[in-house]
Amino acid sequence: MHEVQLGSHTLRSHGVIVARTHMHDWLILMLLALLEIILYIIHPFYRFVSKDMMTDLKYPLQSNTVPVWAVPMYAGLLPIAIFLIVYYRRRDVYDLHHAILGLLFSVLVTGVITDSIKNAVGRPRPDFFWRCFPDGKDVYDHLGNVICHGESSVIKEGHKSFPSGHTSCISRVDDYWHHWQDVFAGGLLGLTVATFCYLQFFPPPYHEEGWGPYAYFRVLEESRSGTQATSMVNLPNAQATDSEVGNQEDANSSDGFMGLHLANHPSALTLEELEAGRR
Repeated sequence: MHEVQLGSHTLRSHGVIVARTHMHDWLILMLLALLEIILYIIHPFYRFVSKDMMTDLKYPLQSNTVPVWAVPMYAGLLPIAIFLIVYYRRRDVYDLHHAILGLLFSVLVTGVITDSIKNAVGRPRPDFFWRCFPDGKDVYDHLGNVICHGESSVIKEGHKSFPSGHTSCISRVDDYWHHWQDVFAGGLLGLTVATFCYLQFFPPPYHEEGWGPYAYFRVLEESRSGTQATSMVNLPNAQATDSEVGNQEDANSSDGFMGLHLANHPSALTLEELEAGRR
Protein backbone atom coordinates (compact mmCIF):
# COMPACT_ATOMS: atom_id res chain seq x y z
CA MET A 1 0.00 0.00 0.00
CA HIS A 2 1.28 3.44 -0.93
CA GLU A 3 2.28 5.92 1.72
CA VAL A 4 -0.43 8.50 2.38
CA GLN A 5 0.69 12.13 1.94
CA LEU A 6 -2.53 14.10 2.29
CA GLY A 7 -2.23 17.87 2.26
CA SER A 8 0.83 17.95 -0.02
CA HIS A 9 -1.19 18.46 -3.24
CA THR A 10 -3.52 21.43 -2.90
CA LEU A 11 -5.36 23.65 -5.36
CA ARG A 12 -2.76 26.36 -4.90
CA SER A 13 0.30 24.15 -5.37
CA HIS A 14 -0.89 21.65 -8.00
CA GLY A 15 -4.23 22.94 -9.33
CA VAL A 16 -2.87 24.40 -12.58
CA ILE A 17 -0.63 21.40 -13.19
CA VAL A 18 -3.50 18.95 -12.80
CA ALA A 19 -5.78 21.00 -15.07
CA ARG A 20 -3.15 21.20 -17.80
CA THR A 21 -2.39 17.51 -17.56
CA HIS A 22 -6.05 16.67 -18.14
CA MET A 23 -6.76 19.38 -20.68
CA HIS A 24 -7.89 16.81 -23.26
CA ASP A 25 -10.46 15.44 -20.80
CA TRP A 26 -12.01 18.89 -20.39
CA LEU A 27 -12.09 19.36 -24.16
CA ILE A 28 -13.96 16.07 -24.51
CA LEU A 29 -16.42 17.24 -21.84
CA MET A 30 -17.09 20.44 -23.78
CA LEU A 31 -17.74 18.42 -26.93
CA LEU A 32 -20.13 16.17 -25.03
CA ALA A 33 -21.95 19.22 -23.65
CA LEU A 34 -22.30 20.66 -27.16
CA LEU A 35 -23.58 17.34 -28.47
CA GLU A 36 -26.10 17.13 -25.63
CA ILE A 37 -27.43 20.60 -26.49
CA ILE A 38 -27.85 19.60 -30.13
CA LEU A 39 -29.66 16.38 -29.19
CA TYR A 40 -32.01 18.34 -26.95
CA ILE A 41 -32.87 20.86 -29.68
CA ILE A 42 -33.50 18.52 -32.60
CA HIS A 43 -36.86 16.82 -33.07
CA PRO A 44 -37.28 13.18 -32.12
CA PHE A 45 -38.69 10.52 -34.40
CA TYR A 46 -42.46 10.98 -34.58
CA ARG A 47 -43.62 7.40 -34.25
CA PHE A 48 -46.85 6.18 -35.77
CA VAL A 49 -49.62 6.39 -33.18
CA SER A 50 -53.00 4.94 -34.02
CA LYS A 51 -56.32 5.20 -32.20
CA ASP A 52 -55.94 1.70 -30.78
CA MET A 53 -52.60 2.66 -29.19
CA MET A 54 -54.20 5.56 -27.35
CA THR A 55 -55.60 3.20 -24.73
CA ASP A 56 -52.31 3.31 -22.79
CA LEU A 57 -51.58 6.96 -23.62
CA LYS A 58 -54.54 8.72 -22.00
CA TYR A 59 -53.11 9.34 -18.57
CA PRO A 60 -53.67 12.91 -17.31
CA LEU A 61 -51.19 15.57 -18.34
CA GLN A 62 -49.51 16.81 -15.17
CA SER A 63 -46.63 19.12 -14.43
CA ASN A 64 -43.20 17.57 -14.17
CA THR A 65 -42.50 16.42 -10.61
CA VAL A 66 -38.80 17.12 -11.06
CA PRO A 67 -38.34 20.24 -13.24
CA VAL A 68 -35.65 20.24 -15.89
CA TRP A 69 -33.70 22.96 -14.09
CA ALA A 70 -33.55 20.78 -10.95
CA VAL A 71 -31.71 17.93 -12.70
CA PRO A 72 -28.31 19.70 -12.86
CA MET A 73 -28.84 20.88 -9.30
CA TYR A 74 -29.33 17.37 -7.92
CA ALA A 75 -27.05 15.50 -10.33
CA GLY A 76 -24.24 18.06 -10.55
CA LEU A 77 -24.06 20.93 -8.07
CA LEU A 78 -25.03 18.93 -4.99
CA PRO A 79 -22.34 16.24 -5.48
CA ILE A 80 -19.73 18.91 -6.28
CA ALA A 81 -20.60 20.70 -3.03
CA ILE A 82 -19.98 17.43 -1.18
CA PHE A 83 -16.66 17.01 -3.01
CA LEU A 84 -15.59 20.49 -1.88
CA ILE A 85 -16.41 19.68 1.74
CA VAL A 86 -14.28 16.54 1.50
CA TYR A 87 -11.48 18.52 -0.14
CA TYR A 88 -11.29 21.07 2.67
CA ARG A 89 -10.81 18.17 5.03
CA ARG A 90 -8.31 16.11 3.01
CA ARG A 91 -6.59 18.88 1.00
CA ASP A 92 -5.96 16.69 -2.03
CA VAL A 93 -6.50 18.33 -5.41
CA TYR A 94 -6.20 15.02 -7.27
CA ASP A 95 -9.14 13.62 -5.33
CA LEU A 96 -11.23 16.76 -5.94
CA HIS A 97 -10.35 17.11 -9.61
CA HIS A 98 -10.97 13.51 -10.55
CA ALA A 99 -14.18 13.30 -8.54
CA ILE A 100 -15.58 16.29 -10.47
CA LEU A 101 -14.20 14.96 -13.75
CA GLY A 102 -15.74 11.54 -13.22
CA LEU A 103 -19.08 13.06 -12.21
CA LEU A 104 -19.26 15.30 -15.29
CA PHE A 105 -18.30 12.45 -17.60
CA SER A 106 -20.97 10.29 -16.00
CA VAL A 107 -23.70 12.92 -16.36
CA LEU A 108 -22.81 14.00 -19.91
CA VAL A 109 -22.19 10.52 -21.32
CA THR A 110 -25.47 9.35 -19.79
CA GLY A 111 -27.26 12.40 -21.18
CA VAL A 112 -25.90 11.90 -24.71
CA ILE A 113 -26.78 8.19 -24.75
CA THR A 114 -30.22 8.80 -23.24
CA ASP A 115 -31.20 11.62 -25.59
CA SER A 116 -29.84 9.75 -28.60
CA ILE A 117 -32.09 6.79 -27.77
CA LYS A 118 -35.03 9.12 -27.03
CA ASN A 119 -34.74 10.81 -30.41
CA ALA A 120 -34.21 7.55 -32.28
CA VAL A 121 -37.06 5.62 -30.62
CA GLY A 122 -39.63 8.42 -30.27
CA ARG A 123 -41.83 6.46 -27.87
CA PRO A 124 -44.96 8.41 -26.82
CA ARG A 125 -45.37 9.28 -23.16
CA PRO A 126 -48.31 7.92 -21.13
CA ASP A 127 -49.96 11.36 -21.35
CA PHE A 128 -49.45 11.67 -25.12
CA PHE A 129 -53.18 11.87 -25.92
CA TRP A 130 -53.62 15.14 -24.03
CA ARG A 131 -50.42 16.53 -25.47
CA CYS A 132 -51.60 15.78 -28.96
CA PHE A 133 -55.29 16.67 -28.40
CA PRO A 134 -55.51 19.19 -25.53
CA ASP A 135 -59.23 19.70 -26.23
CA GLY A 136 -59.91 15.97 -26.07
CA LYS A 137 -60.94 15.74 -29.77
CA ASP A 138 -58.69 13.20 -31.51
CA VAL A 139 -58.07 13.42 -35.25
CA TYR A 140 -56.37 10.85 -37.51
CA ASP A 141 -55.28 10.78 -41.13
CA HIS A 142 -56.26 8.23 -43.79
CA LEU A 143 -53.53 5.85 -42.54
CA GLY A 144 -54.78 6.01 -39.00
CA ASN A 145 -51.93 8.13 -37.66
CA VAL A 146 -52.59 11.00 -35.30
CA ILE A 147 -52.94 14.58 -36.52
CA CYS A 148 -51.94 16.55 -33.45
CA HIS A 149 -53.19 20.10 -32.94
CA GLY A 150 -51.55 20.77 -29.59
CA GLU A 151 -48.57 22.99 -28.82
CA SER A 152 -45.54 21.90 -30.88
CA SER A 153 -43.07 21.95 -27.99
CA VAL A 154 -45.43 19.87 -25.83
CA ILE A 155 -45.93 17.37 -28.64
CA LYS A 156 -42.19 17.19 -29.24
CA GLU A 157 -41.60 16.39 -25.57
CA GLY A 158 -44.36 13.79 -25.77
CA HIS A 159 -42.21 11.64 -28.09
CA LYS A 160 -39.33 11.33 -25.60
CA SER A 161 -40.54 8.70 -23.18
CA PHE A 162 -37.89 5.99 -23.56
CA PRO A 163 -35.61 5.87 -21.67
CA SER A 164 -36.20 8.12 -18.70
CA GLY A 165 -33.57 10.85 -18.55
CA HIS A 166 -34.48 11.79 -15.00
CA THR A 167 -34.07 8.21 -13.80
CA SER A 168 -30.68 7.90 -15.46
CA CYS A 169 -29.50 10.84 -13.29
CA ILE A 170 -31.90 10.88 -10.33
CA SER A 171 -35.14 9.18 -9.28
CA ARG A 172 -38.45 9.48 -11.13
CA VAL A 173 -41.88 9.48 -9.45
CA ASP A 174 -45.43 8.88 -10.60
CA ASP A 175 -46.36 11.86 -12.74
CA TYR A 176 -47.32 9.90 -15.87
CA TRP A 177 -44.37 11.13 -17.87
CA HIS A 178 -42.91 7.64 -18.31
CA HIS A 179 -43.84 3.99 -18.64
CA TRP A 180 -42.31 1.59 -16.13
CA GLN A 181 -39.98 0.22 -18.83
CA ASP A 182 -38.62 3.74 -19.36
CA VAL A 183 -37.80 4.10 -15.68
CA PHE A 184 -36.17 0.67 -15.45
CA ALA A 185 -34.05 1.17 -18.59
CA GLY A 186 -33.04 4.69 -17.54
CA GLY A 187 -31.97 3.57 -14.08
CA LEU A 188 -29.96 0.66 -15.50
CA LEU A 189 -28.31 2.93 -18.06
CA GLY A 190 -27.38 5.54 -15.45
CA LEU A 191 -25.98 2.96 -13.05
CA THR A 192 -23.88 1.32 -15.77
CA VAL A 193 -22.41 4.56 -17.10
CA ALA A 194 -21.74 5.94 -13.61
CA THR A 195 -19.90 2.75 -12.60
CA PHE A 196 -17.84 2.78 -15.78
CA CYS A 197 -16.86 6.44 -15.43
CA TYR A 198 -16.00 6.01 -11.74
CA LEU A 199 -13.64 3.13 -12.48
CA GLN A 200 -11.82 5.22 -15.07
CA PHE A 201 -10.54 7.52 -12.31
CA PHE A 202 -10.77 5.55 -9.05
CA PRO A 203 -10.03 1.98 -8.00
CA PRO A 204 -13.00 -0.12 -6.85
CA PRO A 205 -14.23 0.85 -3.36
CA TYR A 206 -13.24 -2.54 -1.95
CA HIS A 207 -9.63 -2.10 -3.12
CA GLU A 208 -7.00 -1.12 -0.54
CA GLU A 209 -6.35 2.06 -2.56
CA GLY A 210 -10.02 2.70 -3.23
CA TRP A 211 -9.99 5.90 -1.15
CA GLY A 212 -8.00 7.88 -3.75
CA PRO A 213 -7.76 8.35 -7.54
CA TYR A 214 -5.30 6.53 -9.78
CA ALA A 215 -3.51 9.81 -10.53
CA TYR A 216 -2.68 10.39 -6.87
CA PHE A 217 -0.91 7.06 -6.50
CA ARG A 218 0.80 7.57 -9.86
CA VAL A 219 2.27 10.85 -8.62
CA LEU A 220 3.46 9.16 -5.43
CA GLU A 221 5.11 6.42 -7.46
CA GLU A 222 6.83 8.92 -9.75
CA SER A 223 8.01 10.93 -6.74
CA ARG A 224 9.38 7.80 -5.10
CA SER A 225 11.11 6.73 -8.33
CA GLY A 226 12.64 10.19 -8.73
CA THR A 227 14.00 10.10 -5.20
CA GLN A 228 15.53 6.69 -5.78
CA ALA A 229 17.09 7.84 -9.06
CA THR A 230 18.63 10.87 -7.35
CA SER A 231 20.06 8.62 -4.64
CA MET A 232 21.60 6.33 -7.26
CA VAL A 233 23.19 9.30 -9.05
CA ASN A 234 24.64 10.72 -5.84
CA LEU A 235 25.98 7.37 -4.66
CA PRO A 236 28.98 7.23 -7.09
CA ASN A 237 29.85 10.83 -6.25
CA ALA A 238 29.82 10.02 -2.55
CA GLN A 239 31.99 6.96 -3.15
CA ALA A 240 34.45 9.03 -5.21
CA THR A 241 34.64 11.64 -2.46
CA ASP A 242 35.32 8.98 0.13
CA SER A 243 38.04 7.53 -2.10
CA GLU A 244 39.73 10.92 -2.51
CA VAL A 245 39.67 11.46 1.24
CA GLY A 246 41.17 8.03 1.75
CA ASN A 247 43.94 8.67 -0.78
CA GLN A 248 44.74 11.98 0.87
CA GLU A 249 45.05 10.30 4.25
CA ASP A 250 47.29 7.64 2.72
CA ALA A 251 49.47 10.34 1.19
CA ASN A 252 49.79 12.12 4.52
CA SER A 253 50.66 8.87 6.22
CA SER A 254 53.24 8.16 3.53
CA ASP A 255 54.86 11.59 3.94
CA GLY A 256 55.08 11.11 7.65
CA PHE A 257 56.72 7.75 7.18
CA MET A 258 59.26 9.14 4.71
CA GLY A 259 59.99 12.01 7.05
CA LEU A 260 60.69 9.50 9.76
CA HIS A 261 63.15 7.69 7.49
CA LEU A 262 64.84 10.90 6.52
CA ALA A 263 65.30 11.81 10.14
CA ASN A 264 66.80 8.44 10.90
CA HIS A 265 69.02 8.28 7.77
CA PRO A 266 72.79 8.25 8.58
CA SER A 267 73.47 11.04 6.13
CA ALA A 268 71.01 13.33 7.73
CA LEU A 269 72.71 16.34 9.38
CA THR A 270 71.97 16.98 12.98
CA LEU A 271 71.93 20.40 14.59
CA GLU A 272 75.26 19.79 16.38
CA GLU A 273 76.98 18.89 13.08
CA LEU A 274 75.75 22.06 11.45
CA GLU A 275 77.08 24.15 14.34
CA ALA A 276 80.43 22.33 14.18
CA GLY A 277 80.73 23.11 10.50
CA ARG A 278 80.20 26.80 11.09
CA ARG A 279 83.06 26.78 13.52
